[in-house]
Amino acid sequence: MGTTHLRSDLEVGNTASKVTVDKTKGVRLVNIDAWEDLRFPVAAVQQNPATSKPDNITFLGGTRALGFDNSASEWVTFSAQMPHAWKEGSDVEFHVHWTPTDDSAGSVRWVLEYTWANEGAVFPATATIGGTGVAASANRHTYTDTDELDGTGKTISSMIMCRLIRNVSHTDDDYAADAAMIEADFHYKVDSFGSDEEHNKS
Repeated sequence: MGTTHLRSDLEVGNTASKVTVDKTKGVRLVNIDAWEDLRFPVAAVQQNPATSKPDNITFLGGTRALGFDNSASEWVTFSAQMPHAWKEGSDVEFHVHWTPTDDSAGSVRWVLEYTWANEGAVFPATATIGGTGVAASANRHTYTDTDELDGTGKTISSMIMCRLIRNVSHTDDDYAADAAMIEADFHYKVDSFGSDEEHNKS
């Protein structure tokens, strides 16, 4: 039998945007936006043990959610490690999935306090971003965007330490009932299946 010769690299697309396959770097997306979720369900967050923690409330049937009160700025904490498929240096979008607990009109102000550091780097002082969501009706799945996290200079396996707050003292927050958090998540861009090295991506 003859010898089979395989190509060591392949490109599909054009110079502006393409998919490349390399025997050492694997699959790469060049100027192609593909998105993925990094999720934080209510079971994965840590509740503040002090009086400002949200209550674990009944949602529908036997399901549960975290009820952020309208009279005090309650909060939870969580952390995230940026995946190896992430497009290094690109911005990360943060979202809150929640639902109103009654039919009252109003809005909810969500604030994310965070600090983000690469492996081996010192965590900087925290920064905050926020977004406001409108309460339409009870039990309606509501999706609220915030500002983006600036990913400049950040690399795979960098860590983001987070605190999510319902800021009832903000002028935008006037919904007079619990806001039930279902999940929070980061949307991030991917440009590969993973990294070609365990601790770095070229």
